[in-house]
Amino acid sequence: MNIPVTDILAIVSLVLGLVALIVTIIGFFASLKFYRDGVALQDSATKALAKIEEKTSTIGQQVTDMSGKMLDAVTNKGEPINKNFDKIYEEIEKVKGIIIDKTKKLPAINVVEKEKLEKIISAELETIRGQVTATEEKEEINLVTKNIENHIMLAFAVGTSLAENLKYNIYYDPSNRSHYRRFKYIGLYADKAILYVGKISKIVHCNYDKVNKQLVSTNDYDLTLLSEDEKNRIIGIIENTEYYDLQVGIKFFLVDKFYDTNYMKTSAYPLRAKKYFFLDEIKGFKEGMTAQQVAKLLDEKFWE
Repeated sequence: MNIPVTDILAIVSLVLGLVALIVTIIGFFASLKFYRDGVALQDSATKALAKIEEKTSTIGQQVTDMSGKMLDAVTNKGEPINKNFDKIYEEIEKVKGIIIDKTKKLPAINVVEKEKLEKIISAELETIRGQVTATEEKEEINLVTKNIENHIMLAFAVGTSLAENLKYNIYYDPSNRSHYRRFKYIGLYADKAILYVGKISKIVHCNYDKVNKQLVSTNDYDLTLLSEDEKNRIIGIIENTEYYDLQVGIKFFLVDKFYDTNYMKTSAYPLRAKKYFFLDEIKGFKEGMTAQQVAKLLDEKFWE
């Protein structure tokens, strides 16, 4: 049976998190024993915490080694990879919250020691989070070489820019921001749902000469490929966006049109900046579908 690498990573992360917690508890029980034997709690707890820090520093390396080996094994065999990492991040946050809450209720230790313990627990879970993120990025890089962009939608969390995105049918990003996976569709996310879907027609790298009201090519982009309407849309969103400076260092994702949908997120936490969706995992998707067709396909469906 093939187990997706992210499922394995989730198990490893939780197990190692429990190891760290057990080490922590042992350290504090030792501190309490020393206290009962007449040794100052402050001194013994500090020593116990030092030992815990030594243990937790090795856990991050364990995750690195194990996740790397598992990822290599799975990708080399061509086994399926679970593409949704959000669940793991959510579980890490839940574990962190539960452990810190229990820590605050520990008897017989003072506020300073509780704060030290909370910092160590947070650092440990952040190490695990970092390794999961590194694995996610490796997976993204691995997929760059595959011609699957026609099946991928990248959803962005939007806020104040939404009105301009819809008016000009453009989403924008800093030119130097990397998206490891190529994608054909853009989703606009707000209020716990993807509300609009567009299909990319062009990705334009350019600056804006405000004096002459002209676009200036960057990254060797050929501006002659743009129609007058496309140029005017880019200039329009630059001139009418007051809260960001879009004149320099921006790439513009032009879509045919953003179509309404309501693809709802069921899990508690909001979208973290962006998320890839593999549309071929959704029943009814076919390569070459228009944005309007994809929007209709996703409407009133749910994702975690």
